[in-house]
Amino acid sequence: MNKVVVGFCGKLASGKTTLSQVLAKKLDFQMISFGDFVRNYTSAKGFDSSSRETLQYFGEKLISQWGYEGFCNKVLEGVDLNEIKGVVIDGIRHKEIYFNLRDLYRDKFLFVFIDVDESLRLNRMSKRDISPQGQNIILEQHSTEIQVEELKAYSNLTINNSESLDDNIVKLINFINERD
Repeated sequence: MNKVVVGFCGKLASGKTTLSQVLAKKLDFQMISFGDFVRNYTSAKGFDSSSRETLQYFGEKLISQWGYEGFCNKVLEGVDLNEIKGVVIDGIRHKEIYFNLRDLYRDKFLFVFIDVDESLRLNRMSKRDISPQGQNIILEQHSTEIQVEELKAYSNLTINNSESLDDNIVKLINFINERD
């Protein structure tokens, strides 16, 4: 298998983190997460990193402070494709981030959009206690979420995450192998 960078995008509670973690483990790829980066930054600053609103605030602040390219560079610090088999990047939420990653990794970059049945997604959100139903709309209209659906048009592969995890991992691995 050639070196590959697999980027994941999807709405809140679409299952992108679960899929990306399982794929990274299965392929022995390095796992990078925009969400984890913002969570760690938020915690280091002494704020509640379990609050979606706080994470959105700091994600927006970091992009404003560093720009999209600078934010990407900070998240990707330490990633060296010469030293690893590949990398999985979870939580791509902006077109500018997508374009930056595409330009950085070129033909090695595969972009996966995670789609899921809306009722299943809302059920997952309620189980995670992300926010009350009305608050979900506010969360998804935030600048860190608003472009997610638009990013689907750029994907090399769309996964229906209403299907089984095992089936989707097989689809992802087959897709990656076909690209070799």
